[in-house]
Amino acid sequence: YGAAAPDDLPWDQYQVDMRAAIATLWAAIRPAGALYLNHKPRVWMGRFWNPATLLLDDVTLRQIIVWVRGQAIDISERGYATNYEWVMFCPKAGFTVDLSASARGDVWIIPQERYDFEHPAPFPVGLPLRAIAASPAAGLWLDPYMGTGSTLRAAKDLGRKAIGIEIEERYCEIAAKRLSQEVLL
Repeated sequence: YGAAAPDDLPWDQYQVDMRAAIATLWAAIRPAGALYLNHKPRVWMGRFWNPATLLLDDVTLRQIIVWVRGQAIDISERGYATNYEWVMFCPKAGFTVDLSASARGDVWIIPQERYDFEHPAPFPVGLPLRAIAASPAAGLWLDPYMGTGSTLRAAKDLGRKAIGIEIEERYCEIAAKRLSQEVLL
């Protein structure tokens, strides 16, 4: 499950780096695994930009899950504010989704959470929690841009294994603190 790369990259370099990361991840995913890529569509140079263009030809895009965030972003007088993002669901041939999760559909209404930390693109624990809970219990979750650790927190809450990678030390510290907290049920 991935989100974004460093925010200070030029747009063209960001796309090159993301394609390279996706290619590496896709090659490493086992035959019964899947890639979930969270990315919002953007307006670039005055035109709609489709995040699916980041996927290489050999990556199987099964469907786009629409995550309704519940709060508008990118407010502008030049268009309508966006209150959703995409989760591109790219499974390998042997991947299966729990039928009760499949029945919930491909529009996920998961409100943004309030955080006490600064991060340019946080997402709620409920987003990866939904994907992880719908997937087979065996396996390992990898978040190569873990930010403040939402995916790792979700995996821990479900008793699943996960690895996170993050370049920003301050976010690693936040993630470690979040993971040290016990789950209260």
